[in-house]
Amino acid sequence: MSALKLRKQRRRIPRSSTPSIERDYGSDPSPSTSSSFSFFEPPPRTIPSTRPHPRPPRSLESLRTESLGFFIYLASLSLFYLYLFWAFAPDSFLRSLGIQYYPSREWALLIPSWTVVFFGMVYVWYLGINIMHTPAIDDICTVTDCHAVIPSFDELVEDVKLLQRGGIPPTHDLPLGLINQVMFED
Repeated sequence: MSALKLRKQRRRIPRSSTPSIERDYGSDPSPSTSSSFSFFEPPPRTIPSTRPHPRPPRSLESLRTESLGFFIYLASLSLFYLYLFWAFAPDSFLRSLGIQYYPSREWALLIPSWTVVFFGMVYVWYLGINIMHTPAIDDICTVTDCHAVIPSFDELVEDVKLLQRGGIPPTHDLPLGLINQVMFED
């Protein structure tokens, strides 16, 4: 059957016999009270929304950053393909293209291996720098610093009385001598 005959047959089908599915969309912008779905009728035209666009317009800076990122992606991909071409193309093929001078093929292995070693050594260097900046074990910086709040003996006595009554004393640093005296009964 041709498409024209099918369209004519569809038009002849009475509306009461068409299968329909009732749908409730909550707040319907159209003036009708109920909406129905039919396989044989086109959907009703909806009124375009007059609400502002939910997403704010993109700034020029974000477009510039996105364009730059895409350019860097394309450039790095092109360089990678050029590197693969140089590494795997035979010398006779490169000469037939007119390329007479190119680096030695040993660099095709040296560059990736040095790159892997470099990124592995970053962890070792980072650890070494942190150890180099750590103060010695007998340095006073390991015990206290300029921001320490060390209470006087009277304040400590008040804190003990506050603890005995069930209160919470204020936060402060305890002197090392007091900790040694309590822990080791020195």
